[in-house]
Amino acid sequence: MGAVVRDTVERVCALLGNVTPDDIMGRSRVYRIAVARQLVMWHLVRNIGMTYMEAGEAMGKNHATVMYSVRQIENIIALGRAYDRKVCEAALQLKRESDERED
Repeated sequence: MGAVVRDTVERVCALLGNVTPDDIMGRSRVYRIAVARQLVMWHLVRNIGMTYMEAGEAMGKNHATVMYSVRQIENIIALGRAYDRKVCEAALQLKRESDERED
């Protein structure tokens, strides 16, 4: 796992507080873990600038899985679902931090 991916996984764990890096890099399909994994893939593509293929390779997933994950997180952000509020807030925080690094 590269430094960018490791940093992203650790940051998502810190923001959400209910998952570990091992959870995210594992195979569990429990919702809170799956959505955390999707958040990592979304961040790698949308904010870091990785391609779907690169993000998939970094996460040990198929590029189609990464595409699905990006759509899922964008839906969570767009809909602002109450039970996903923490995920939405974490996504927006990751975006802010990424934008600040670019300045």
